[in-house]
Amino acid sequence: MRGTFSDNLHQPFRVKLIPFLPRVIAAAERAGALGAFLSGSGSAIAAITLKSPEKIATAMARSATVPGQTIITHADNRGAQVLPIGRQTCGIDH
Repeated sequence: MRGTFSDNLHQPFRVKLIPFLPRVIAAAERAGALGAFLSGSGSAIAAITLKSPEKIATAMARSATVPGQTIITHADNRGAQVLPIGRQTCGIDH
């Protein structure tokens, strides 16, 4: 599945600003990710996996040449939901 997330629209142009991008993507894939990609304009490099997220996050962090933060999230398959709004919203007391 390597290369599944290859991008020819924005990643080739952003790699000039993020020279370690190919190393981080390769590290994620070697560690078991289904694929990895530059998210948006480059605020994050994301990887998709079904197992071993900690191993993949560690491999990605080690391959980057700048300090960064890794965040492991999970897909929410519940779909859109209507949540109740309390009396205090957005830090403003009503």
